[in-house]
Amino acid sequence: MFTILIRTILIYVFLIGIMRLMGKRQLGELEVTDLVITLLLSEIATIPITDKNTPVLYAIVPVITLASFEVFTSGLCLKYPRLKSLLSPKPALLIYNGKVNRAELQKVRISLDELLCELRQKNVADIDQVQYAILESNGKISIITKAMHTPPTAQMLGLAPVEPGVMHIVFCDGIYADPTLRSLGKDRRWVQKQMKAHGLTPAQVFYMMVDDLNNVRIERRDS
Repeated sequence: MFTILIRTILIYVFLIGIMRLMGKRQLGELEVTDLVITLLLSEIATIPITDKNTPVLYAIVPVITLASFEVFTSGLCLKYPRLKSLLSPKPALLIYNGKVNRAELQKVRISLDELLCELRQKNVADIDQVQYAILESNGKISIITKAMHTPPTAQMLGLAPVEPGVMHIVFCDGIYADPTLRSLGKDRRWVQKQMKAHGLTPAQVFYMMVDDLNNVRIERRDS
């Protein structure tokens, strides 16, 4: 069991080093440590399932080790921020103050064509519209456009819109969302009253939602 524990930690550290060498492009939407943990746990958990000669305990020990190690390292990263830079790569400025950072592109092995592809996916047609492009630690690219190409906000237009909040489902497919209704200070009778005001019965309604300003949205069932 002790040998398994040591080998698990060694493989964990080895994979983190390999992922760091491969760069941020391979990470997808996960931090390096999260990706390594996911890979190891998925592999370890399948061993006793597929091999009946392997004791279940041989999987439980590494899983507990990895989970404990992840919690421990996460705590250390919060207390010592410099340690996080060793486990996860820092954000990279691909475009800085409107200019493409060629050295950074070469460092993270991203071509200009790939950068333009990312911009198009963010609905940016011209690289001249970009003030900053940042390759984040999770491998995603954040785009900040120049002020003149940024859509105007209500504050810029001198407007003061009322916040409607989010839409809450209070009734769906014949079921009342009682916890949501209680949090909104409403009940089933209020829901039925709103349906009646629209000339509907609960049997005719697919779903009903309401926002924080009591704006109601009702969708009828298909006939």
